[in-house]
Amino acid sequence: MQASSVADPRPFRVVLAAAVGILLLLLGVAGLRSWRDLEDSRRHEAGLEEQIEQTRGNIQALKRRIDLLEGD
Repeated sequence: MQASSVADPRPFRVVLAAAVGILLLLLGVAGLRSWRDLEDSRRHEAGLEEQIEQTRGNIQALKRRIDLLEGD
């Protein structure tokens, strides 16, 4: 009689294991998306740094041209 009054813990364990599995899966997916976003940000930053260097080169070329024109 005591066995019938105690609930079987197996269904709870199955639900708990499924919930933990889903949580781990969601954390993994979120981690992968964050990694991808970080890589995209790094590529964007590298592109911006390249543009900055090109702009600095253009500025130097324009300054040299101004100096040449002032000398004339």
